[in-house]
Amino acid sequence: FLLLLIIRRISSICALDGVIFRLAAETFQALQTLASKMLVENNGLKWHDWRRYSGRQKTSMQLGGLLGHISYQGPAAAFTEYFAFASKVHLGKQTSFGLGAIRVTDANNEVIA
Repeated sequence: FLLLLIIRRISSICALDGVIFRLAAETFQALQTLASKMLVENNGLKWHDWRRYSGRQKTSMQLGGLLGHISYQGPAAAFTEYFAFASKVHLGKQTSFGLGAIRVTDANNEVIA
């Protein structure tokens, strides 16, 4: 699922420059196969709701998203460049508010992306 979010974000950012981003079918299939071998080792993600006031809309808005940590086992090295991209541009909605940040660490808790 995370890989699909990253690919969607790449596509959205490319579209801002008028560039169509598409992975070759065989590349996407290979990534999907590798991603299917990734197993959740520890899931500490929790849904968190909060409110903010929109001056433009003159109303209070409820926002929500996942907070916490999740650990995976598997061939994560194949996704390093995707993780590095996502750690710089964030994922999901409301990234302009600084939301959607990810940090990727290895088993020794050293940041890799």
